[in-house]
Amino acid sequence: SGATLAATGVALSANRARITGDVFLNNGFSSSGEILLLGAQIDGNLDLSGAALKAAGALNADDANIKGNVFFRRRFSTSGAINLVGAQIGGDLDFHSAGQFGAISCDGMRVAGNLDYMTVAHPETANLRLFGANVGIFHMDRESWPQKGYLHLEGFTYGDLVLHKQPASAQNAQGQFGDIIPLDSATAIQWLQLQRELDIALPQPWMQ
Repeated sequence: SGATLAATGVALSANRARITGDVFLNNGFSSSGEILLLGAQIDGNLDLSGAALKAAGALNADDANIKGNVFFRRRFSTSGAINLVGAQIGGDLDFHSAGQFGAISCDGMRVAGNLDYMTVAHPETANLRLFGANVGIFHMDRESWPQKGYLHLEGFTYGDLVLHKQPASAQNAQGQFGDIIPLDSATAIQWLQLQRELDIALPQPWMQ
Protein backbone atom coordinates (compact mmCIF):
# COMPACT_ATOMS: atom_id res chain seq x y z
CA SER A 1 0.00 0.00 0.00
CA GLY A 2 1.20 3.51 -0.85
CA ALA A 3 4.38 2.33 -2.59
CA THR A 4 5.82 3.94 -5.72
CA LEU A 5 7.35 1.79 -8.46
CA ALA A 6 9.37 4.08 -10.71
CA ALA A 7 10.64 1.43 -13.14
CA THR A 8 9.26 1.55 -16.66
CA GLY A 9 8.71 -1.61 -18.71
CA VAL A 10 7.69 -4.32 -16.24
CA ALA A 11 7.59 -2.89 -12.73
CA LEU A 12 6.16 -5.93 -10.92
CA SER A 13 5.97 -9.50 -12.22
CA ALA A 14 4.08 -12.18 -10.31
CA ASN A 15 2.98 -14.37 -13.21
CA ARG A 16 1.68 -17.75 -12.04
CA ALA A 17 2.41 -16.82 -8.42
CA ARG A 18 0.54 -18.53 -5.58
CA ILE A 19 -0.42 -15.91 -2.99
CA THR A 20 -2.14 -17.23 0.12
CA GLY A 21 -3.49 -13.88 1.34
CA ASP A 22 -4.50 -10.50 -0.05
CA VAL A 23 -2.64 -8.29 -2.52
CA PHE A 24 -2.70 -4.59 -1.63
CA LEU A 25 -1.66 -2.18 -4.38
CA ASN A 26 -3.82 0.60 -2.98
CA ASN A 27 -4.02 3.84 -1.00
CA GLY A 28 -1.71 5.91 -3.16
CA PHE A 29 0.18 3.05 -4.80
CA SER A 30 1.74 4.29 -8.04
CA SER A 31 3.49 2.43 -10.85
CA SER A 32 5.17 3.76 -13.97
CA GLY A 33 5.57 0.23 -15.33
CA GLU A 34 3.37 -2.77 -15.98
CA ILE A 35 1.92 -4.95 -13.22
CA LEU A 36 1.86 -8.59 -14.35
CA LEU A 37 -0.31 -11.18 -12.60
CA LEU A 38 -0.93 -13.56 -15.50
CA GLY A 39 -2.20 -16.91 -14.24
CA ALA A 40 -1.63 -15.91 -10.63
CA GLN A 41 -3.66 -17.50 -7.86
CA ILE A 42 -4.66 -15.12 -5.08
CA ASP A 43 -6.51 -16.68 -2.17
CA GLY A 44 -7.77 -13.32 -0.88
CA ASN A 45 -8.59 -9.93 -2.41
CA LEU A 46 -6.78 -7.91 -5.06
CA ASP A 47 -7.13 -4.28 -3.99
CA LEU A 48 -6.06 -1.40 -6.26
CA SER A 49 -8.33 1.21 -4.69
CA GLY A 50 -6.81 4.66 -5.03
CA ALA A 51 -3.89 3.42 -7.15
CA ALA A 52 -2.43 5.25 -10.15
CA LEU A 53 -1.10 3.01 -12.94
CA LYS A 54 0.76 4.97 -15.61
CA ALA A 55 1.95 2.36 -18.11
CA ALA A 56 0.15 1.67 -21.38
CA GLY A 57 -0.17 -1.95 -20.25
CA ALA A 58 -1.22 -0.98 -16.74
CA LEU A 59 -2.35 -4.35 -15.32
CA ASN A 60 -2.39 -7.78 -16.90
CA ALA A 61 -4.17 -10.40 -14.81
CA ASP A 62 -5.31 -12.63 -17.67
CA ASP A 63 -6.26 -16.13 -16.48
CA ALA A 64 -5.73 -15.17 -12.84
CA ASN A 65 -7.76 -16.98 -10.20
CA ILE A 66 -8.72 -14.56 -7.44
CA LYS A 67 -10.83 -16.16 -4.74
CA GLY A 68 -11.86 -12.88 -3.09
CA ASN A 69 -12.86 -9.50 -4.48
CA VAL A 70 -11.11 -7.24 -6.98
CA PHE A 71 -11.29 -3.55 -6.10
CA PHE A 72 -10.67 -0.56 -8.39
CA ARG A 73 -12.38 1.86 -6.03
CA ARG A 74 -11.78 5.39 -4.65
CA ARG A 75 -10.36 7.25 -7.63
CA PHE A 76 -8.30 4.43 -9.06
CA SER A 77 -6.78 5.94 -12.18
CA THR A 78 -5.14 4.75 -15.38
CA SER A 79 -5.16 5.68 -19.03
CA GLY A 80 -3.63 2.28 -19.81
CA ALA A 81 -5.12 -1.18 -20.31
CA ILE A 82 -6.63 -3.37 -17.61
CA ASN A 83 -6.63 -7.00 -18.75
CA LEU A 84 -8.77 -9.58 -16.95
CA VAL A 85 -9.27 -11.91 -19.91
CA GLY A 86 -10.23 -15.38 -18.71
CA ALA A 87 -9.88 -14.36 -15.06
CA GLN A 88 -11.87 -16.18 -12.37
CA ILE A 89 -13.06 -13.97 -9.51
CA GLY A 90 -14.73 -15.62 -6.53
CA GLY A 91 -16.17 -12.41 -5.07
CA ASP A 92 -17.08 -9.06 -6.63
CA LEU A 93 -15.41 -6.93 -9.30
CA ASP A 94 -15.85 -3.42 -7.97
CA PHE A 95 -15.25 -0.13 -9.82
CA HIS A 96 -17.33 1.99 -7.43
CA SER A 97 -16.07 5.61 -7.36
CA ALA A 98 -13.16 4.86 -9.68
CA GLY A 99 -11.51 7.74 -11.47
CA GLN A 100 -10.32 7.05 -15.00
CA PHE A 101 -9.80 4.02 -17.24
CA GLY A 102 -8.52 3.19 -20.67
CA ALA A 103 -9.43 -0.23 -22.05
CA ILE A 104 -10.92 -2.76 -19.61
CA SER A 105 -10.75 -6.18 -21.29
CA CYS A 106 -12.80 -8.86 -19.52
CA ASP A 107 -13.33 -11.35 -22.35
CA GLY A 108 -14.32 -14.75 -20.96
CA MET A 109 -14.05 -13.54 -17.36
CA ARG A 110 -16.13 -15.26 -14.66
CA VAL A 111 -17.26 -13.32 -11.59
CA ALA A 112 -19.11 -15.37 -8.99
CA GLY A 113 -20.28 -12.22 -7.22
CA ASN A 114 -21.30 -8.89 -8.66
CA LEU A 115 -19.90 -6.39 -11.13
CA ASP A 116 -20.26 -2.93 -9.61
CA TYR A 117 -19.69 -0.16 -12.17
CA MET A 118 -20.99 3.06 -10.67
CA THR A 119 -19.98 6.65 -9.85
CA VAL A 120 -17.04 6.45 -12.25
CA ALA A 121 -15.59 9.95 -12.46
CA HIS A 122 -14.50 9.88 -16.13
CA PRO A 123 -16.52 7.19 -17.95
CA GLU A 124 -15.87 8.89 -21.29
CA THR A 125 -12.33 7.44 -21.37
CA ALA A 126 -13.34 3.81 -20.70
CA ASN A 127 -13.57 1.08 -23.33
CA LEU A 128 -15.46 -1.73 -21.58
CA ARG A 129 -15.08 -5.18 -23.18
CA LEU A 130 -17.27 -7.94 -21.74
CA PHE A 131 -17.20 -10.43 -24.62
CA GLY A 132 -18.26 -13.84 -23.29
CA ALA A 133 -18.00 -12.74 -19.65
CA ASN A 134 -20.36 -13.91 -16.91
CA VAL A 135 -21.20 -12.09 -13.68
CA GLY A 136 -23.79 -12.35 -10.90
CA ILE A 137 -25.56 -8.99 -10.65
CA PHE A 138 -24.39 -6.06 -12.77
CA HIS A 139 -24.93 -2.87 -10.73
CA MET A 140 -24.64 0.33 -12.78
CA ASP A 141 -25.75 3.94 -13.09
CA ARG A 142 -26.38 5.91 -16.27
CA GLU A 143 -23.76 8.50 -15.43
CA SER A 144 -21.03 5.83 -15.66
CA TRP A 145 -22.04 4.42 -19.05
CA PRO A 146 -19.24 4.38 -21.63
CA GLN A 147 -19.43 6.46 -24.77
CA LYS A 148 -21.18 5.13 -27.86
CA GLY A 149 -19.04 2.42 -29.45
CA TYR A 150 -17.06 1.69 -26.28
CA LEU A 151 -19.33 -0.97 -24.77
CA HIS A 152 -18.85 -4.54 -26.01
CA LEU A 153 -21.45 -7.12 -24.91
CA GLU A 154 -21.48 -10.05 -27.34
CA GLY A 155 -21.74 -13.24 -25.27
CA PHE A 156 -21.98 -11.34 -21.97
CA THR A 157 -24.33 -13.00 -19.47
CA TYR A 158 -25.45 -11.95 -16.01
CA GLY A 159 -27.85 -13.01 -13.28
CA ASP A 160 -29.53 -9.60 -13.12
CA LEU A 161 -29.04 -6.04 -14.31
CA VAL A 162 -29.73 -3.36 -11.68
CA LEU A 163 -29.83 0.39 -12.31
CA HIS A 164 -29.09 2.85 -9.51
CA LYS A 165 -29.31 6.56 -8.91
CA GLN A 166 -26.02 8.24 -8.15
CA PRO A 167 -25.54 8.02 -4.37
CA ALA A 168 -25.92 11.02 -2.12
CA SER A 169 -22.61 12.38 -0.81
CA ALA A 170 -23.07 10.66 2.55
CA GLN A 171 -23.82 7.35 0.84
CA ASN A 172 -20.83 7.72 -1.44
CA ALA A 173 -18.50 8.49 1.47
CA GLN A 174 -19.56 5.19 3.02
CA GLY A 175 -19.13 3.30 -0.24
CA GLN A 176 -22.86 2.71 -0.45
CA PHE A 177 -24.91 2.34 -3.63
CA GLY A 178 -27.48 4.88 -4.71
CA ASP A 179 -31.14 3.92 -4.60
CA ILE A 180 -32.38 1.36 -7.12
CA ILE A 181 -34.52 2.75 -9.92
CA PRO A 182 -36.63 0.78 -12.40
CA LEU A 183 -34.80 -0.44 -15.48
CA ASP A 184 -37.47 -0.07 -18.14
CA SER A 185 -37.19 -1.37 -21.68
CA ALA A 186 -36.40 2.05 -23.13
CA THR A 187 -33.42 2.48 -20.79
CA ALA A 188 -32.19 -1.06 -21.46
CA ILE A 189 -32.33 -0.37 -25.21
CA GLN A 190 -30.34 2.84 -24.75
CA TRP A 191 -27.68 0.84 -22.88
CA LEU A 192 -27.50 -1.84 -25.58
CA GLN A 193 -27.22 0.83 -28.26
CA LEU A 194 -23.92 1.97 -26.77
CA GLN A 195 -22.34 -0.95 -28.61
CA ARG A 196 -20.57 -0.43 -31.92
CA GLU A 197 -22.92 -0.16 -34.89
CA LEU A 198 -21.63 -3.43 -36.32
CA ASP A 199 -22.46 -5.22 -33.03
CA ILE A 200 -25.91 -3.79 -32.35
CA ALA A 201 -27.59 -6.34 -34.64
CA LEU A 202 -26.02 -9.31 -32.82
CA PRO A 203 -28.91 -11.14 -31.12
CA GLN A 204 -27.40 -12.47 -27.90
CA PRO A 205 -27.17 -9.21 -25.88
CA TRP A 206 -30.81 -8.44 -26.70
CA MET A 207 -31.94 -11.92 -25.65
CA GLN A 208 -30.10 -11.91 -22.31
